[in-house]
Amino acid sequence: MSTDLVTASASEPIEDAARRMRDHGVDQLPVLDGDDLAGLVSVRLLSYYLPQVLLRQVGAPDSDVEDWEFTYSDESEAGLDVGDVATFSKTLSVGDVERFARASGDTNPLHLDADYARETRFGRRIVHGVLALGVVSAALARLPGLVVYLSQSVQFVAPVDVGDTVTARCEVIERLGKNRYRLETTVSDGDGVVVEGRRRFSSTHRRPRRPAWT
Repeated sequence: MSTDLVTASASEPIEDAARRMRDHGVDQLPVLDGDDLAGLVSVRLLSYYLPQVLLRQVGAPDSDVEDWEFTYSDESEAGLDVGDVATFSKTLSVGDVERFARASGDTNPLHLDADYARETRFGRRIVHGVLALGVVSAALARLPGLVVYLSQSVQFVAPVDVGDTVTARCEVIERLGKNRYRLETTVSDGDGVVVEGRRRFSSTHRRPRRPAWT
């Protein structure tokens, strides 16, 4: 071989493997357990567990995703089941609010005009409620399978300030049959719950399970 082989260790975090792929411009890494080959990890596989990876593939700046954090607690060896929990956190910046307004067409001055918002009962600009709710979908994207949104009930408990970091928590609470499930969902900021509700979704295709080396 003309150059040193870029590899990952079976004991290192998947974030380190993703960073090494980016730094070396490679799409796959052999995974070593000592001197033995434990497997192969690819950008496609990492994108199932690191949402940042997929966005970087389509050209999103690192600054747009650098503060994202997520977890997935899998309570069942058989795959998605009652008790599984996914969380997703991100900061809802001024840029997020303005990009959401352009994408959705929701140009309510409460979210965009500081002078106008100052005269409302909130006294300042706040994040679009649907944008805050959107982090729940981001958490759902971390669940195994092709997740399809079916229905929801939701209550907006408190406003979210522009610049706040919010965390969505989704827990599978019921199997409905035919690959359908019910979730209990919340979105919280530093002061408590800001959005709460329940959702129904289907998961129709299992992704590869998280590799043992993560």
